[in-house]
Amino acid sequence: MHKIAAGENHAIFLGKNGSVFTVGNNRYGQLGDGTRTSRYDRPVELQSLKGATEVAAGSADYHKGAHRSAVLAENGTLFMFGDKPSGPRKKPEKACEYCTDVQAISVWDRLLWVNDSGDVYRLGSDGSLLPEAPVLLMTGAKAIEAGKNHHQKDGSLILARNGTAYALGQFAADGACGSCSSMKASRPTPLMTNIKAMATGTYHTLLVHENGTLYGAGENRQGSLGDGTKIGRRKFIQIDTEVQAVAAYMRTSYYLKEDGTVFGMGTNYNNEISPQDEQEVLSPVKIMTGVKSISAGGSYALFKT
Repeated sequence: MHKIAAGENHAIFLGKNGSVFTVGNNRYGQLGDGTRTSRYDRPVELQSLKGATEVAAGSADYHKGAHRSAVLAENGTLFMFGDKPSGPRKKPEKACEYCTDVQAISVWDRLLWVNDSGDVYRLGSDGSLLPEAPVLLMTGAKAIEAGKNHHQKDGSLILARNGTAYALGQFAADGACGSCSSMKASRPTPLMTNIKAMATGTYHTLLVHENGTLYGAGENRQGSLGDGTKIGRRKFIQIDTEVQAVAAYMRTSYYLKEDGTVFGMGTNYNNEISPQDEQEVLSPVKIMTGVKSISAGGSYALFKT
């Protein structure tokens, strides 16, 4: 597989030839195979999607359990399948007539994308993904991260072309959006410069500096910041060095070192970090070596070797 994407309880894989595979829960049609039959044994290819370049998997509301998927075609067209207000979307459909010339995507309870010009758009809010006109959030961007913010929070991260990371929207914990007041960034709020990778869970934010230093801020009650404590941080603290990528979900964090080693910390209710019988991991624990990319989902993670 070329790329991986973990959602709440389903996953999407992108093959090197642009083929798309899905596996997991399919209650809302988020596997895109035309059914609502869940499949947990093996990924199945979606014959209706060819020549894809990016995949993303998300959710809508933790308690309602709505889920959706997004796939970016080679020609810049954006497709979605899964939950929508009118009912399950069981097969890939064009996300909207405005979603063209897309070069990067992220989806959770809302859909975010960056077009070729660097413009960031949002479609939907509070889990609705209503057929409304997209909202322009920012220009001059190259990457986005739709935060896994349940409870009707829409906090997201935007990475500008100059390497500055921004927070935007309502977050669920102090510090997750840097110095913003009342956990809300009403406009793009700069967090840190010279950033190459970023991730946000429900209650915390992770940033990787171009020199490989990993920083974290936000709630820390189950160790998602990996500093050995449960003390929340309103300002970013250093976690590790020689890091190339990060992934986060709710109160769990993963990061990939430059040597291919994956570390994790935070919630461990389902042994998603450590096989030890402990509900929380307060300091980084080595999980696996020989890894090329990572993605965090609901109580699980995906590692590509």
